[in-house]
Amino acid sequence: MPQFVPGLQRALTALAIALCLAAGPLRAQQGDIAQQPADTGEIDGDLAGVPAAPQGMRYDPGVLEAYQQQVEAYRQRLAAEAEAQKARAELFNRQQEAYRRELAAVQAARRQYEADRADYEAKVARRR
Repeated sequence: MPQFVPGLQRALTALAIALCLAAGPLRAQQGDIAQQPADTGEIDGDLAGVPAAPQGMRYDPGVLEAYQQQVEAYRQRLAAEAEAQKARAELFNRQQEAYRRELAAVQAARRQYEADRADYEAKVARRR
């Protein structure tokens, strides 16, 4: 700030603050921003004659009933899918157990075959 105008900075700051304070109500009158209602001091949030906000959301009964039906249908689909998944898991476990039994039988047969073959080869080797 130039030194030749004493107090210019204080004067400009005061002017800026005054303009800001005056601009809010002016803009509200023009519709640029919503005017803040003044508190009348009454209970239930009655601000300058503005009715209190509704206590809860209200829905059309038909819409609410349709939504509840959709939710119930979704729950039923989830339950049905869970049952189907459980049945698939049970079938998989049964098939896996059958495969393990079959594999164990094949491995036992292979071990027996290898033992019999080793005995036969040992007999052939002794005869020579």
